[in-house]
Amino acid sequence: MKALLFLTVVAVAISQPNWADLRFGGSEYHFSWRHDGDQKYPWGAANRYCASLGYGWQGVSIESYLEDRIIANIIAQDEVKYIWTGGYRNGYQWYWPSGLPFYGINWSHTGANGYPQPDNREDGREFCLAVLNNFLQRRDPLA
Repeated sequence: MKALLFLTVVAVAISQPNWADLRFGGSEYHFSWRHDGDQKYPWGAANRYCASLGYGWQGVSIESYLEDRIIANIIAQDEVKYIWTGGYRNGYQWYWPSGLPFYGINWSHTGANGYPQPDNREDGREFCLAVLNNFLQRRDPLA
C-alpha cells in the first residue's frame, strides 16, 4: 500500500494545544504536512497520528460541496498530491468517521487502471479513501 498524506478534522472546536490550521463550519482542520516535515503515512498510521493529537481528532469527513472545494483548494495551493481521509468502506457502503454514509460523492473519472472510481484495483480490498489533487489524469484513447 502506498503511503499518503492526510487531513484531520474534529467536530468540536476544542483542541489544546491548538493543532488547528483552519476552522470552518464548526470543525477544525489540521494539515499534517505543515507540521511533520512532509511525513507520509499508510492509512492506519494516519489514523493513529490523528488520535495522537488528542481531543478527538480523526481523519477528515468531507460532508458538503463547500467543504470539498475548500480542502481541494488547500491541497492544490500547498502542492500536495494526495491526502488520506477518514472515509472507509463497510460492506458495499462508504462512510465518514462521523458515521454518515456518503452520497453523491464526486468520484474521480479515472483510477490508476483507467476506470472510474472506485475501481477496486486492489481486487475488491479497497477499504479506505484518499483525495487526489489531479494525481491521475484522464486517459483519452484518441489523444
